[in-house]
Amino acid sequence: MITALALVPVACTDSRAAPSPVAEDEPEATVPSSSLIVVENAEVGQWLVTTGSLLAHDRAEVVPDVSGKVIEVLVERGAHVDEGDPLFRLDVRNAKLNVREAKANLAGLEAAQALAETTCARSASLFSHGAVPSSEVQRDQAACRQAEENVRGAKVRAQAASKSVSDGIVRAPFSGVVAIRSISLGEWASVGASMLTLVEDGPLRAELELSEAASIHVQIGTQVELSALALPDDSVHAVVTRIAPDLDPRSRSRVAEVELPEHPSLVPGMFVRAKVITGTRSMPAVPRAALLARGSTWRAFVAVDGQVEERVVQLGPELDDDRVTIVRGLEAGDSIVGSELAQLHDGQLIH
Repeated sequence: MITALALVPVACTDSRAAPSPVAEDEPEATVPSSSLIVVENAEVGQWLVTTGSLLAHDRAEVVPDVSGKVIEVLVERGAHVDEGDPLFRLDVRNAKLNVREAKANLAGLEAAQALAETTCARSASLFSHGAVPSSEVQRDQAACRQAEENVRGAKVRAQAASKSVSDGIVRAPFSGVVAIRSISLGEWASVGASMLTLVEDGPLRAELELSEAASIHVQIGTQVELSALALPDDSVHAVVTRIAPDLDPRSRSRVAEVELPEHPSLVPGMFVRAKVITGTRSMPAVPRAALLARGSTWRAFVAVDGQVEERVVQLGPELDDDRVTIVRGLEAGDSIVGSELAQLHDGQLIH
């Protein structure tokens, strides 16, 4: 009888196998104390923000002093003119006829005056010899005075007639640039009706509107930083030169004027935004490199009891030397980590 044997595999172990290695924790990196900087205060300007417009110093609607048909147009829009330059020429033929009439009338009255003076002299001589009564002398003297007044009035009328002729040439009241020409060749120019708008082309001025509360902080000499809406990155520094003595009763605002330096890119009519400096205050300031942006917030890493404390800070105005002021979160005298902030975390040791 044959017996079947079952073979069962047996696992063998090698007593000489090396044990599994045990992982060891690496020591956490520390922050060198040499990277710490001390927060210091900086004087920061305080300001209020307002708006306004740029204006030329002079802007005039040029009107004629006499009526007449325009027979010559001497300038166009954009032309530069000097004070006294001719702008238009009017038809003044009627005025010239009036001048001739006035001169002829004056000549006749001067002749009458000469005759009256001769009569006065003769009657005075006769009266001295008792040849004529005093009443005749008085009558002749009155006639002399009347003749003198007539001549004086005729001279004024002749001068006015001559002025009408010279006023037929409309001239620039000041130096500037033609902004608008309102009348054309052949049209009738009426006294007091605008023919042309002239704008001075020198330095501009800004008119700023100040609220009732803001106006009490502004005075002549207050510093202003302005930028045109069309040129937001190009600012101009100036000072307040004039302030309205009262508030506008309708808007409850007060106007402050600022004289601007020469600036080729600014033109009258531009809308401007102005920062009016009202004083200074002391605020903590740190290099921008000592702050880390995480999401929508800014963080500083403050040294507290030998450890790093991550702190959310609120930023204030930027300074010119690549520093930024801190509204909340830091105070002068705090020590913060100034570099290599990306790997820092709360509680990290400082050595």
